[in-house]
Amino acid sequence: ESAYFTISTVRKTARKFGIETDSAYRFSRGVDPEGVVLALNRATQLIQEVAGGKVLDDPYDIYPNPLVRDPVEVRIPFIAQKLGYSVSQESFEDWMRRLGCKIDNLGEDKYSVHPPAYRWDLFIEEDFVEEFARLNGYDQIPETLPPLSTEPSEHNTEFLAQNMIHKAFQGQGFQQVVNHAFLDGEFQAEFLGDWKKLEPLGFAGSSDVIQLKNPLSEELGVMRSSVLPSLVKTVAFNDRHENHQGQVYELGFSFYKGNDGEYLQESRVGLAMWGKQEGLWSQSLPLVYQMKAQVELFLQGLKSRSWKWQAVGDAPDFLHPGQWIVLQYEGRPVGFIGTLHPQWNEKLKMKSPCVLAEFQVERLMRGQPRIVKSKSPSRFPRIERDLAFLMPKNLPVGDVTAEIRKSAGATLVGLKVFDVYEGDKLNQGERSVAFRLTYQGNSQTLTDDQILDLQNKVINSVGRKFSISVR
Repeated sequence: ESAYFTISTVRKTARKFGIETDSAYRFSRGVDPEGVVLALNRATQLIQEVAGGKVLDDPYDIYPNPLVRDPVEVRIPFIAQKLGYSVSQESFEDWMRRLGCKIDNLGEDKYSVHPPAYRWDLFIEEDFVEEFARLNGYDQIPETLPPLSTEPSEHNTEFLAQNMIHKAFQGQGFQQVVNHAFLDGEFQAEFLGDWKKLEPLGFAGSSDVIQLKNPLSEELGVMRSSVLPSLVKTVAFNDRHENHQGQVYELGFSFYKGNDGEYLQESRVGLAMWGKQEGLWSQSLPLVYQMKAQVELFLQGLKSRSWKWQAVGDAPDFLHPGQWIVLQYEGRPVGFIGTLHPQWNEKLKMKSPCVLAEFQVERLMRGQPRIVKSKSPSRFPRIERDLAFLMPKNLPVGDVTAEIRKSAGATLVGLKVFDVYEGDKLNQGERSVAFRLTYQGNSQTLTDDQILDLQNKVINSVGRKFSISVR
């Protein structure tokens, strides 16, 4: 007995019942329907010659609906246009006959081609173009450059923004991690806590998470609302496996439901630092200040001065209430940094302290990359002056810095805090913050009187706005 089976029927049945046999593999990819009698005769011949069998009668061929292949119209100019070189009728006819096809010349460089039964993959004109190119030789295709009639398209702005983030943080020693976009819903809800505390930080979403209909496991049952829950799990895994120091980042999406119930996503970047650096050049600063310095270095690369740190609302439940702060970028909150709450250190069995940060990519990278206009540096000398202000401890230094820049104007080319004093010589709740101001003129060397006027202008402006005085 010899038989032919329909391709689609075998493929669907094998997939439905999970049958993986050599026969299913062969018939699901197509065989020659005209080869049934040929295969039967060959098998009969082998049984007769090798096993001593005896042929009783002629075979019965039950073939009520013979498969008829429709001819395909092939145009010589179409082949030449696709391959990029001229094609002669003689070479086309020669290769098609050697391929086993029957051809009829329709005139005007057109042919009606009847493919052999065993070539079930030849159905359209493009199939014969591929066969001719293969048989005639790929080396016949000429190497020519296409005409450049238009300008190359610009890079996608989202791609450029993501590339800037990758280069910036990798250049600062962060290692990239890639986690699943879904995680354990119970762990996420417990970690993020009260979502209302996250809303003032500029994050879209709500406590109404997106459930998966077909989760891979119970621990991967919801789409993540933040990149931090999965990122902190990565940190905990490393810390438990004797990797007690490091810094990682993840650039990915968070998911939430819109007001009308549609599913939305938001691009975010999460950062994590844990442990203490060891070595000759290690820093003794708290981790939260190291993270703040890393983020500020990244912000400087964005060529924007319109940002500041500010405490807004209550701290998220997973952060230390006294060691966190919000980043205000161009007048809007875009994210935060903070130390992981000690309770979560205990829950995750982490021996090392950990600092986290998360920022909205779209708001943070809006308008990037920015074109910075260059100008010739001033050839006149710089002059440094120091000012120390007595201020309340709860007054953000960033607010004072912004006011100094505003009042000093373009002549101020450098400003930094170089000393902070809190001691018995000051009243309770006060501190002394010393600023170093660097002035430089563009058209002349600044005189002592001009510097004195600028200093008085800064002192008066800061004093009026914050009611603080010079020490």
